[in-house]
Amino acid sequence: FTFFDLKEKLRLLFARPNFVPLLTSHANHEPNHECMRSVHDSPGLAKKKAKHPDFFEDPRNIVLMGCADGVNAWKELGKSSFLLVVFAVWNLPADIRMKPENLILLGMTDKKAPDAHLIYEVVVDQLLELWAGVACWDSVRDKQFKLRAMMATGLFDYPGLCETCGQPNEGC
Repeated sequence: FTFFDLKEKLRLLFARPNFVPLLTSHANHEPNHECMRSVHDSPGLAKKKAKHPDFFEDPRNIVLMGCADGVNAWKELGKSSFLLVVFAVWNLPADIRMKPENLILLGMTDKKAPDAHLIYEVVVDQLLELWAGVACWDSVRDKQFKLRAMMATGLFDYPGLCETCGQPNEGC
């Protein structure tokens, strides 16, 4: 499989002085509890903030959404050619969050390969390391800080969820 280092991808975001304000702009968002217009209005994120207030003290800490899905590049009916693992950075403003240039491709593998689960092991290891914190340079403040990240949600279709959890997927 091919894997791209999540820690390095996140560090590179902070190396771009014009991008850092976008990564921290969510800190100024006032949640709207009557109408959910942003992920930052969601009850789920509010619960995470209540459970891990130390994580949310620094607006530079990254909140991620993970997604894994099979891709059939050669259009063979019923067959996925390979598996992609992609992350979106929830810290970014909603209008640019899901643009292709702002998504983080973490890995890809032959979906049928016996070692396809290895990509998830690497992702989990990286997320655990990022939860504890890694050294990162803030190009705006011109100093080092402890970057932390969490995967707040996952987005999967049913077969992708089965694949991610290592469960059988017969009948789908």
